[in-house]
Amino acid sequence: MYNPNSELLTKRARIWLLTGILFIAINLRPALSGIGPLVDHIRQAFNLSDTLLGLLTTLPLLAFGVISTITPLFTKRFGIGKTILGAMALLVVGILIRSWGNIAGLYLGTTFWELLLPLEMF
Repeated sequence: MYNPNSELLTKRARIWLLTGILFIAINLRPALSGIGPLVDHIRQAFNLSDTLLGLLTTLPLLAFGVISTITPLFTKRFGIGKTILGAMALLVVGILIRSWGNIAGLYLGTTFWELLLPLEMF
């Protein structure tokens, strides 16, 4: 179990950690707001109905709400640095799944990727 007193961060390490968190947050922002302008392109590329497009835009919000409630458990157990590192590694997997180019990969990757987004934001 993570003991916050066992790893006292220096001022320099805290600045780097904060900078890293800010850069991650800035780069993940389009994941929540970027689908809206691309809806027509996604509809044509994957031949999706309005219902499936609505689901695609709703999944990230649902995942964010659910996972953000348990993120403190990971942070408490592993520390913020290890939690962010693990979430970033898993995000890469989600992005690769999303890049498959078929509908199953699109939804599976979006769900997987967005389930991990709250871990990054804590």
